[in-house]
Amino acid sequence: MDLANQSVLVTGGAGWGVGGGVCEVLAELGARLIINDINAEKAEEAARKYPNAIAIAADISKDAEVDATFSRIAKEVGTITALVNNAGVDVSKDAGTTIMLHNRDFIEGK
Repeated sequence: MDLANQSVLVTGGAGWGVGGGVCEVLAELGARLIINDINAEKAEEAARKYPNAIAIAADISKDAEVDATFSRIAKEVGTITALVNNAGVDVSKDAGTTIMLHNRDFIEGK
């Protein structure tokens, strides 16, 4: 598969897990990477690994930051070909606690 001239946004792309692995494979296939992460330093570090990548730090749980991300992409990249929606949180709790915390956050509008 050849992804040359294709721009791919990877949320949570600065990590060592799935996001980092996805970025590595996409770069090998020739894609232009837009690496998003909540941690600006890690996003920049990840983007430096690839010749055709930019970093955009944003918390995608916040509408204003999502809007700013897509505005920047439109200005610097144009359109994106694909989105890898990988961002998430690492929850190291038992299932009951995780469900309770998730429900509380939902009710509180977080």
